[in-house]
Amino acid sequence: MWAGLVDGNYGQMRSADAPAKQPWLVDFDLLKIHRLETDFGMGDPGMYFRDLPWPGGGVHSPYFDRFMAATIAFGHIGFLAAEWGLEGAIKSYYLIHDLQQQYAGLAPDEIRYNSASGLVTTSEAIASDAYLDSQVYVRYPNGLEVWANGSWEKDWTAEIGGVRYTLPPAGFAARKAGDIWVFSAMRDGKRVDWVESRGCVYVDTRGEALRLGPVEGKGAVVVRRVKGGIEVIPATQCEGLAIHEVDASSPARFLRRWHERIARVVGIAQSGEEVGEAKWSVSGGALRITSVPGAMKYRISLRSR
Repeated sequence: MWAGLVDGNYGQMRSADAPAKQPWLVDFDLLKIHRLETDFGMGDPGMYFRDLPWPGGGVHSPYFDRFMAATIAFGHIGFLAAEWGLEGAIKSYYLIHDLQQQYAGLAPDEIRYNSASGLVTTSEAIASDAYLDSQVYVRYPNGLEVWANGSWEKDWTAEIGGVRYTLPPAGFAARKAGDIWVFSAMRDGKRVDWVESRGCVYVDTRGEALRLGPVEGKGAVVVRRVKGGIEVIPATQCEGLAIHEVDASSPARFLRRWHERIARVVGIAQSGEEVGEAKWSVSGGALRITSVPGAMKYRISLRSR
């Protein structure tokens, strides 16, 4: 009732019990509330998962995944999910930070729901009960497209940018060509999380050793643009971490042709103070950094072009 009189509020789904079990009908929120205020999260996790046994399972908990997927489906800005520890706070921040800037305040041009016959209108989804699967497609006027699978049991195979992706329960993807590419989806039979934008790259391999775009290794890591260079933040204990350059098609253009401009690499403590120079090498097209005791991140200074 107060939408438009306040700038934003908890993005709650109200119901008598278990809000997270309610099907996703995003139309009223996206078409009406979006124009008036900017809501965050799905409320906090305690609001959304009321009457459900959470938050067990750490940052790879299906409840964490569902909280992120629902936030994106309903077009809300991020809620810092510290309920899943520091790793959850970092992951919730980087999964949504750049993406929310693409949709906050915008009403979509198109909303569709997945069904046995493909994407259908809201009226068709309600008439056929397809909306009960909560598999939502949204297209915004700036070209951003969002796919979010709110089903608790069913996968959704969607064609995204000409490639078929499998979105598991609470999986999602968002794409705006040249600006941002986000997904939490299956890759070679394993679920991975990925953000590639003009400001950062975030990867969580969920325990698998693999390469996604410019990031190679095992674990979760942030690579972000900062004044004068690049920061690498291991969000978990990482193994075999290497940072590659990107090609011209990547939104993360700050990682294009940067290896030859590296001046120094230093370890930065949680206090923000430098704790020592890091040894580094570039081989096989990848930068590898030797860890520095006491460092929580690494700042790579780049020479001017």
